[in-house]
Amino acid sequence: MLAGVALAAALLPFATASAATALIVLMLWGVSYGAVSVSTQTWVRKADPARVETSGALWVCVFNASIALGAFAGGIVIDRAGHHAVMFTAALITLAGLIVAVTSRPQPRAPRPRHEDPVTAEGTRQTCDVGGLGA
Repeated sequence: MLAGVALAAALLPFATASAATALIVLMLWGVSYGAVSVSTQTWVRKADPARVETSGALWVCVFNASIALGAFAGGIVIDRAGHHAVMFTAALITLAGLIVAVTSRPQPRAPRPRHEDPVTAEGTRQTCDVGGLGA
């Protein structure tokens, strides 16, 4: 998904010669970017299923702040270097995000050791004699 966004951002300055090539690149952008918000929401929900509402609110805040920061940075790049430079800058930033996402993925945890079941094979419950009182 991020690779498609980075590729589309890098290709868009070259795809302006015809409407067909621009449309193909923009379709790649749309399909790739359409998966970003759904995927990141899924990751956030899986990261902390006990606090779905809180983590979802934090996700919305970060996502909107990222859009604002990107618009601000894009305006500065356009003012200083032009329209083509903003697309290459976006491609580089997206590629950096892809590298961070790939290298910082959590590693699968080893399975937890199984605890002994208090129910024996005969189906009777094991009891614990605490302090010699009997159970």
